[in-house]
Amino acid sequence: MYRILIVDDDQNLRAVLEKALKKAGLIPVVAENGAIALELHRAEPADLLLLDLMMPTMDGFQVLKALRPRDEVPVLMLTAEGQEQKRVEGFRLGADDYLVKPFSIEELLGRIRAILKRSARYKEVKSLCSGPFELDRMHKCLLREGESVGLSPVEYHILEALMAHAGQSLTRLDVLRLAWTTDSRPSPRTVDVHMVSLRRKLILEGDPRWILTSGIHGYCWTSPIQEKA
Repeated sequence: MYRILIVDDDQNLRAVLEKALKKAGLIPVVAENGAIALELHRAEPADLLLLDLMMPTMDGFQVLKALRPRDEVPVLMLTAEGQEQKRVEGFRLGADDYLVKPFSIEELLGRIRAILKRSARYKEVKSLCSGPFELDRMHKCLLREGESVGLSPVEYHILEALMAHAGQSLTRLDVLRLAWTTDSRPSPRTVDVHMVSLRRKLILEGDPRWILTSGIHGYCWTSPIQEKA
């Protein structure tokens, strides 16, 4: 059973979430602030954190800074309506997804299941193969017909995000959330700069365009993916 750490200073909300998670067959653990949450997580690691960003004593941003990059536990942010900039900051610090309060229990459980499924699947899949490329997740490198393609760490993580979501349009914010390191604070436009460099490294004369622009703000890897465990 999955252990879910609920971190929120609202006692009533903690009680509602604890009851709902138990009913769904999950193991809820509650903390009223970030400091307590970190102590609980270090004593017995959680499989996912439900993390309120705005709390006294130690807020969600401080929790993310303390966790990343050493700890990759998935984090689902809980934010108030109208806190878009705080969500962006949360993504930049390493959060995986967010929910805006108030939310339905059904949506919350759906997000939790999706994140846990992605997390478990990521650990099982060691390589992503597409066309002449093999993205080696174990060694964090890209091979083209067996030869190494020199990617920067940021380019590697962008490519991993695109290939792991092949056929889906990822916005700049999606790419920031999935690919950026926690000590960086780029603007969404920075994604475009790295995308130009990454595309240049992938394309040889006569090659197809591997990364396509999708809509106004999106990017998409359109070639089929084969997973290797």
